[in-house]
Amino acid sequence: MRAQLTQSQLADMVGMTKASISGLELGTSKKPSADNLLPLARALGVNPEWLISGKGPKYNLSAVQQRIIEAMQHQNMKPFDLADATGGVLAPQTVDAWITGRAEPTDAEIDIIAGPLRESPEYFQSGARHARESNIRVVYDTRGDPVPDNLSQQEIDAVRDLRALDEDERALLCRMIHNQAKAARAERLKKGRNCA
Repeated sequence: MRAQLTQSQLADMVGMTKASISGLELGTSKKPSADNLLPLARALGVNPEWLISGKGPKYNLSAVQQRIIEAMQHQNMKPFDLADATGGVLAPQTVDAWITGRAEPTDAEIDIIAGPLRESPEYFQSGARHARESNIRVVYDTRGDPVPDNLSQQEIDAVRDLRALDEDERALLCRMIHNQAKAARAERLKKGRNCA
């Protein structure tokens, strides 16, 4: 049950008795009725299928989260691999929270993971695919750090600098990347309108 939510509060939210909620929690009552299932799942923030059967994802995943999972599977990545591919900008726990439905990625975070997952940020946000180079291979630089083989030396140095940032500097950089990406998207939209 959600923290900060008592059995009485939950019962009031979904139109059940406190005894019914207690019975469900203890496993002494039957499954919730069809009328109570969706309100109960919404109040608890869980997937109705999981609430009844214990099967399937516990949390409802957004389309963005589902696309991240699919892209990670396609790239054969686990949360640690994706976090590592961002140069440590994101923590594995952050990625895990997205794919388990406990958190939703921000636009800035989507911009950061798009490259390692070989998709555009727009794909994660809307499902629209854009042409993107798909033959990027990961090689290792002289220090043994993984880098895409199509980066210039200047870009490789930038990746190294990024890995050296502390948490506050990374957060600032994420905000800057997010703002820059938003401005670039707005400019593309503006150009698209001017061409029509």
